[in-house]
Amino acid sequence: MNGKQQQGNEPDRLSIEEIRSRLKALGYLESPVERFLSRSSGGTWSSGVMVTAKAALLIGLLLAGLTTASTLLADPGFIGNSLDVFLFLSYLGAAYSLGAFCILLIPALLWVRKKKRAAEIISGGTLRSAVLSTFTASVLCAYLLSWWHLVMTGSQQILPLGVVSLSVLAAIALISLMAGRTIGLVYFLLAGVPESSRSRQNMVTRGYIFSLVAVLMIEGAWTAGFFRHYRADHTLNAAVHEYSIRPLPVLLVGLDGLDSEMFFTLSGVDNLPNLTRLMEGGFTAELATQKNYLAPQVWTTVATGVKPEEHGINHFTRPVLHGMSRPPRLGNSRPGLKLVFEQIFPFLRLVRPVPLSANSRMTKTLWEIVELFGTPSGVVNWWASWPASSSNGFTVSERTFSRIMPARRTQPIKPSTYYNEEVFPPAEFDSLVVLSAGLEKTFDSVLTEYQLISDLLEKDLPQKARELIRSIYFADYFHVRVATELARRHGVKFLALYIQGPDILSRLEERTDLVDPGSLEGLIPEYFRFIDRLLGELLNSYQPAGLVAAVCDPGKKGRLRDLKGVVIFNGVDVKKGFRKEVPIYLEDVAPSILYLIGLPVASDMGGKALTETGTPGPGGAMSLRFVTSYGPPPLFRKSPPDYRHDSEEIKRFRSLGYVK
Repeated sequence: MNGKQQQGNEPDRLSIEEIRSRLKALGYLESPVERFLSRSSGGTWSSGVMVTAKAALLIGLLLAGLTTASTLLADPGFIGNSLDVFLFLSYLGAAYSLGAFCILLIPALLWVRKKKRAAEIISGGTLRSAVLSTFTASVLCAYLLSWWHLVMTGSQQILPLGVVSLSVLAAIALISLMAGRTIGLVYFLLAGVPESSRSRQNMVTRGYIFSLVAVLMIEGAWTAGFFRHYRADHTLNAAVHEYSIRPLPVLLVGLDGLDSEMFFTLSGVDNLPNLTRLMEGGFTAELATQKNYLAPQVWTTVATGVKPEEHGINHFTRPVLHGMSRPPRLGNSRPGLKLVFEQIFPFLRLVRPVPLSANSRMTKTLWEIVELFGTPSGVVNWWASWPASSSNGFTVSERTFSRIMPARRTQPIKPSTYYNEEVFPPAEFDSLVVLSAGLEKTFDSVLTEYQLISDLLEKDLPQKARELIRSIYFADYFHVRVATELARRHGVKFLALYIQGPDILSRLEERTDLVDPGSLEGLIPEYFRFIDRLLGELLNSYQPAGLVAAVCDPGKKGRLRDLKGVVIFNGVDVKKGFRKEVPIYLEDVAPSILYLIGLPVASDMGGKALTETGTPGPGGAMSLRFVTSYGPPPLFRKSPPDYRHDSEEIKRFRSLGYVK
């Protein structure tokens, strides 16, 4: 009776000293971190929130440190400079901590609310703590392994099961166990600490063993599955060594704004003689695209063979956290982080918009792939090619034309003012300024051959509209001539050129402040005659002996109407006069080109190689071969960004109707 009375008279809350004494008897409070957590114990609502916040902060910092370090091991270009690494770690730690706090807060408050008198603590408390610890360790281990899996498959070379991988796996196991132990401690601090006994101590010890066994089983299963699928003979180094013969020369032309209906109509009346010649002598198929895709998504998918959620280029601009020089390479494949960095942080106004760049792209392009095999490449005006870089060729990025024109009109030219990595090699920037000045002297005579264009420019249009329309034509004229000149000068064997004028011209109809609706409709077919002539001049001077690939996308207006584009392959190993009845997809273009020039296709490409396009011949289209991954592109930017150039580029996007 006296025992029951004593039990009934026991106070609701234990003293801090008693709580610590019982926790020590269970094996806790052996580290300063655990002692720090126990300072907020007390069984009240405020103490529950405080304990939860401390535990969430600890778990968030552990996760942020491991994910950042492991990613940098395999992809040093994941983030920019050392300041970026620190800021990324801080933002990521805050995001993880906030997420952990939201997950833990509700059960933590429920534990406080349901807490019974200290002597009436549920007898299964230690069992529940062990279950919580094991569950937490297992979930975190699975999450971290999914991160490491994506890091390894996206690295430029699949990391072997060596010191690095074993170290990361050991760190994953250790952090998972630490997080599980922390959650067990939080449960005791909030739900109540039972009096120590030998059986209860054994149960807590069993909980540690359960967590360790679960973590090791998860890691063992992942390791066996991963290295069974990604064998050493599928690595990039093995592929480069095996395919030592250089691939066939390639000309890749991207034409934005030409749908299949208009293409076949104009081709039928001989308004596109050069494209028609390529079609009749090669393989033709309609191109299916997505209605909601933007131009950078379309053309980066064409160049990489993966969908936008994988290559990371999803808009004309990207949000960058304040203080960071560039956005980290975060696609949908980074578990949970794309939502945080592109939705939550912008909502909290922690970001600023910057134009898209190659640093945000998570996969290599075709021209970067062929350079791995010793083929010099050139690229002109392709989306996400800035900052310009090339190991053995040239790059004229999508920012070049907008920088060249102001530089030409302001003398003297000051590279520190105008040049911002738009061109590679950098010395070509000055040569392009001179070339643009010479081209403009003869450009008006070129336009007189196209009556509709001349008539439109002589109409009673606002001066701003006439200047904008003329600049659209001159930009394509400039880019084709640049491609021709630099390809000859640098002797490249892979040339990629993007022509965007038709799409921009169709967008101008939305600018009711400049032109009347429908006034430019008849100009679009005439523009394609202009483009076909430029393409003919390029083919006459740069006719590769290997493959010509012309990719025509219907443009923004065509995509909204569910129109199809056109893809033409013409080359030594391409079927002649063959037209595929079923449309192909954007992501099928890159693997098909690799197949036709004799290079292996990456298994992580979302598209498939169209083997029906090729025939055995002197080229490489004989059998379809694979490599696991070509990995992410290198980090290009070596200097701090110039935010003034970014704001000018965004202003240009607005003038062309790309962004609001």
